[in-house]
Amino acid sequence: MKNSYFKPKYLVIAGGCIILLVLASLLLFRDKFQSPPEKPDPDLLAKVGSHEIRAEQFRAEMARRTRFRAVKIDKRQLLEEMINYETFLVKAFKAGLDKDPEVVRSYRNLLVGKLKQHQLTPRIEAATMSDEDIQAHYEANVDAYTQPAKIRIAIIYMKTHPTMSSEKVSGLKGRMAEAREKALELSNVRGFGALSINYSEDQTSRYKGGDIGWVEEGRKYRWNPAVISAGFSMEKKDDISDIITTDNGLYLVKLMDQRKSLVTPLKKVKTRIRHKQLLEKRKAIEKAFQKEIRAATEIEIYPEALEAIPLPASSGLVPGKQKPPTLP
Repeated sequence: MKNSYFKPKYLVIAGGCIILLVLASLLLFRDKFQSPPEKPDPDLLAKVGSHEIRAEQFRAEMARRTRFRAVKIDKRQLLEEMINYETFLVKAFKAGLDKDPEVVRSYRNLLVGKLKQHQLTPRIEAATMSDEDIQAHYEANVDAYTQPAKIRIAIIYMKTHPTMSSEKVSGLKGRMAEAREKALELSNVRGFGALSINYSEDQTSRYKGGDIGWVEEGRKYRWNPAVISAGFSMEKKDDISDIITTDNGLYLVKLMDQRKSLVTPLKKVKTRIRHKQLLEKRKAIEKAFQKEIRAATEIEIYPEALEAIPLPASSGLVPGKQKPPTLP
């Protein structure tokens, strides 16, 4: 009876001793089993709210400041400036300014600009115009580099119309023949001289000796084409045409001066051709780039939704007359 009473008591004491030994062992060897403390991130220079300033960002800012001129960098001062800047960013984000439409638009424009800078600009800069290309363009478009023949003519004009009697037309022809005879006797006068005042009905030229100025071959003018053709058919200065009969009247034409067509040599237009053709090539490259980007992007257009949007009252746009500003 006495032995049975002390047996549980010994068991409790023994168990307590074992627990104490285990705890002592754990305390003795806890440093051995604990994970080593985390080492600080060597690239992390500062935290500003949820924002981090890292070494790469710091180096980039130093490079930006010394890109164009030598500047002595105080690293602590620079870090303080960057921290101050980040505090503004933190505040701006908290205020929701990153969602402001103008901010979003500027950011999107910046992205588009960067895309073009990285993918489009190298293609544009690679565009060239070789001497062979310039020569081929010049030969294929020589008319564009040719100054057309020019003549300076004077006219005497007498008006007729379809309902005019034959007798009156004959009388005007007689008067025009008289003017021609007198003109053939003139010398050292501008055009038809005073004869144009007495005989011509063309109000813009009659007080200038009938001089209508320079006309170019191949262009249209307000005078009857037969008048211009007669002027180009004459060979010598001061030649006078026969009487020219047209639907709207009678004419005399006098050749005052002439210049033959002249082809501009390639060497004089080479630089202009290169510049113009390079511009055309670059426009074509940009157009092809835009087409390439669109082809790689899924696009859906909803015309009904577009039509449902009213134009601003202050837009001032007149359909077919003006266009809104293009996207950058």
